[in-house]
Amino acid sequence: MTIQFATGQGTLISAAPGRRELTAGGAAPKGEEVDIFRLSCKNKLIILKRGVNMKKHILLIGFMILTLVVIAGCQRKPGNNSSNGNENDGFIDPSVTLESLRGKPVFLNFWATWCGPCREELPDLQQMYLKYGDRIQFFTISAESANTVRKFMGKNAYTFPVFLDVNEKLNNEHKIRAIPTTMILDTEGRVRESHIGTMSAEQMEAFILAVLE
Repeated sequence: MTIQFATGQGTLISAAPGRRELTAGGAAPKGEEVDIFRLSCKNKLIILKRGVNMKKHILLIGFMILTLVVIAGCQRKPGNNSSNGNENDGFIDPSVTLESLRGKPVFLNFWATWCGPCREELPDLQQMYLKYGDRIQFFTISAESANTVRKFMGKNAYTFPVFLDVNEKLNNEHKIRAIPTTMILDTEGRVRESHIGTMSAEQMEAFILAVLE
C-alpha cells in the first residue's frame, strides 16, 4: 500500500496486528508542500488525518509520519445516479417498504458494482441467500441504474434480490455513508446488527442466526 504525492510517494511501513490505525512513512518530495486529507477509494477507503503541513522550498530529511484510518469499505459516490429508463425499474416491486416486510427477519446489504470490497463479499452473500433465503428475506440495495446492475448480476450469475434505490431514499433513511454496509432486522423491523465493510460468510451467518434463534 502506498501514499501517492504529486511527485514521489511514501510507503506504508508498519501496522499493528488487529488495529485499524496504521503508521506510514515516506520521504517527502523535494520542495513539495504536502498537505494530504484523503486518498481516493480503490479496494479500501483510506482517510488521512491531517498531521503534517510542510513548507515549500524546504528540503526535508527523513520521514513524515501520518496517521491513517483504514475503513474496509468504499465511500459512497455523490448523487447523480441517473437511471436508463424508469427510475423505479428495479428487480423488486418499488412498492416494497421495510414496513411491509415485518413478520420475517430481513438481511439488508448496501452495495455498488464499482465498489471493490462489495464485489469481494458478494459470492459469500450469494451463498447465504441460497442457504437461508427460505427463512429470511434478503434485500441488496444499489443506487445505480437498472442497466448497470442487471449486466453485473448476469455476468456473475448472482440470484439474490436487488432493489434499485436510484433516489437514495433507503440510503438516506439509514444514513449510509460507506459501502458495503450490512444490517440485520428482526421480525419487528428493528436493526439487530450492523456492519460497515466486507464480511465473510461466517460473519454473515452469525448475523442471520442471531435473529433466527
